[in-house]
Amino acid sequence: MIGSSIVILGQFVHPGLAWAGLALATIPIIIHILNRRRYRRMEWAAMEFLLAAHKRSAKRLRIEQFLLLALRCLIILLLGLGMARPFLSPGAALGLGQTRHHLVLLIDNSLSTSVPGVAAATTFEFIKNAALDLVDSLPSGDTVTVCPLASPAALALEGGSYDRQLAREQIEATQATFRGTDLSGGFRLTKETLQRSEIPSSNHAVIVFTDNLRAAWLGGPADGEQAESGSAIRQAAELALQSRMTIVQASPSIRDNLCIEEFAPEAHLVGTLLPTPLRLSISNHSKRPVRAARVQILLNGQIARELEVPALAPETSSVLRFRLQFEQAGEQKLQAILAGADSDALAADNRRYLTLDATDAARVLLVDGKPAARRFESQCGYLATALAPGVKRQAAHQIHPRLITDAELTTEVFSDYGLIALCNVRRLAAETWDRLKDFVERGGALVVFLGDNVLVEHYNRMGFAEGAGVLATSIGPRAMEDQLEPSAFVLLSRENLTHPVMADFANHAAGSLFLARTHQYYELAVPGRESPDAPAVRALMSFQNGDGAIVERLIGKGTSLLVATTANMDWTNLPAKGDFVSLMWNLVGYAWPRSGVERNFLVGEPLRHKLTAAQFSAGNEFVLPDGTRVAAEITPDGQGFSARLSRADQPGFYLHEVGAMTTTTACNVDPAESDLAPMSAAALREQIGGPFNLYVDEVPRVQPSSASAKRELGWNLLYLAFFLLLLEPLVATWFGRNR
Repeated sequence: MIGSSIVILGQFVHPGLAWAGLALATIPIIIHILNRRRYRRMEWAAMEFLLAAHKRSAKRLRIEQFLLLALRCLIILLLGLGMARPFLSPGAALGLGQTRHHLVLLIDNSLSTSVPGVAAATTFEFIKNAALDLVDSLPSGDTVTVCPLASPAALALEGGSYDRQLAREQIEATQATFRGTDLSGGFRLTKETLQRSEIPSSNHAVIVFTDNLRAAWLGGPADGEQAESGSAIRQAAELALQSRMTIVQASPSIRDNLCIEEFAPEAHLVGTLLPTPLRLSISNHSKRPVRAARVQILLNGQIARELEVPALAPETSSVLRFRLQFEQAGEQKLQAILAGADSDALAADNRRYLTLDATDAARVLLVDGKPAARRFESQCGYLATALAPGVKRQAAHQIHPRLITDAELTTEVFSDYGLIALCNVRRLAAETWDRLKDFVERGGALVVFLGDNVLVEHYNRMGFAEGAGVLATSIGPRAMEDQLEPSAFVLLSRENLTHPVMADFANHAAGSLFLARTHQYYELAVPGRESPDAPAVRALMSFQNGDGAIVERLIGKGTSLLVATTANMDWTNLPAKGDFVSLMWNLVGYAWPRSGVERNFLVGEPLRHKLTAAQFSAGNEFVLPDGTRVAAEITPDGQGFSARLSRADQPGFYLHEVGAMTTTTACNVDPAESDLAPMSAAALREQIGGPFNLYVDEVPRVQPSSASAKRELGWNLLYLAFFLLLLEPLVATWFGRNR
């Protein structure tokens, strides 16, 4: 932070030196006073005649001594002030000194700048040339900091440089990338750099060279509330008030763009015995409709599906849902390729990559709180049958349930399972609750069915623990407990079926799911939208009276689900309905640990793979999409070690080779780069609020100076001190000759 000292000259780069100079300037005065006190006055008759002669010239001598004393004090003071480097306002400087600035050049080199430009072959070429022209026009003495904005934004040189050639080399070395735009990170680095600058804030200038995309400023489509809360907008507004800001916009000649925004599984359980549901989102970011687009799906390098994209109106999206059958368990590499657009500005966003891990045996642990001799009289019988019909032929099913009692739970190894279901279990030991929470935090799934055997107070105190436990929410009183008539029941609601678990039922309002009668259930606490817990806790299914039927809570990497009623027919006849099987499969598929999804990244993000003890000492290499091999960086991750690639710069499949084992990671471009709609000048001025200059498709000679820019007088004061230092002996000699 620049220090400031309001003494006489105002603001200093090094205020401590100014105070030191002022203190040292008193040394000649102190010496003069001490010398006067060294002599003792004595009466001497012979000196009376000399004293009379001295009095005639004493006044002149005293003036000469004070002049020399003042000259010596001034020399020391000027040396201190000169080294302190004072800055004065233009009026106080009287035209003296030099106006020095600190300029931060933010250069957008994200994926979107690779499109053809209006004023150059590409918008990035215009941006680079405009930045080079600006550097060439700057006066000597200005500090220049270059910061490329491709995510994550990073300074080309910490602090900046006075060297124009070095600044040019940094700009020349900046190239267009496949990465997203990190305006927020660039502004944050700019604020930190200018806070450390030795030049006062009145002489700061921020120049943003960008294609000025709306998505980069707002983090998504223009939305009043979202725009207001955009981090980049907030930081730009702060910088515009603290420094002189200029935005240089490079406009693309083509803004029409068709892209794949998302390619993902609709269920986390990916198996070999049943087709896996997948989802593609296609967006038309253009002013014209698209009617003949198609998508080709590749599985492990082979064509697996051809999909027709329905006609897309301008500025609309379409979601394609389909299923793929995986022949073998293990790693699956999928690729979606979009074609058929008449006008498409970006080619890189027409491909989307995805890696998944398919399993041929998904192990589920079912804990029965009231075991019974007959299968369907137990708490888990219906659930086990729904997940794996025909236990004797279990090997032919995707899900392999294991039924145990709550007494056996303490000896189970939780990591052997993807999902654990508690069915009307009375209570658990504190250690077991802790183990369940650790299981979920690491990515596992927990489903808790309630019933008359449950000790509610124990569940709330140990399982929920005021939000610190593993239960999705707290359990309230039992509803409809006193209403024993068969006519007393509640149905499941057909409203707000937007959750992935309920999506299959949204268009089947007459399905058996909504005819299921629930005679008793526990009231579950569901936070409102205004609650800070709302994003993590929600009701994925409700009863018609508004009470939550199934409540979900995200904990760490996993999911905890709480069902208000039983898993058997004790309190509800839902298990007897045909839709019960679909509902349970959707529930397990949704909550199941992410199978390889954690190995899907965006360009610009680091890649990390956990290592076992044996892999730690083996050779670790990453193979990039272009075939380049890079040695992995081995870093501690708190619970072991990981192989790390600092940044993925290309879209495609990355291979991590550890000895004979290979793991694939998919890397995709940021979909925010696909929307080439600009931020209008009016919207930008309204959002930023502070003063700034905007230039569109022109290369201005941006002048960072302003009426309030201060002038530095450091060298002027040092030159003056040097001159007085040469003058002092001449003056002293002159005074001595005239005595």
